[in-house]
Amino acid sequence: MWRCFPFKWLDFAAISGATASPNPSFALFVESHPMANRIGHTVYSTAELKTMQQVITLSVFSVFSVFYLKESFTWQHVAGFALIGGGATLIFKA
Repeated sequence: MWRCFPFKWLDFAAISGATASPNPSFALFVESHPMANRIGHTVYSTAELKTMQQVITLSVFSVFSVFYLKESFTWQHVAGFALIGGGATLIFKA
């Protein structure tokens, strides 16, 4: 079996550190951002702010992946975005 490091625990530590380090910051970005707390929360709920963040991020990344990375945009992407859009609609109707 191919390994990055000579010891299995170093492989585990490297993979765990690489995948776990950005996740808390993504999960807490809206709640911990000072402008979201001061300005945004007076108009939108926390769930609405987080939903807007995710939809904007996904939209920007989609444009980047199609035009810069030259990846194809398939019907599965359209269906997934439609489901995400439906979920966003539910959040804002609540």
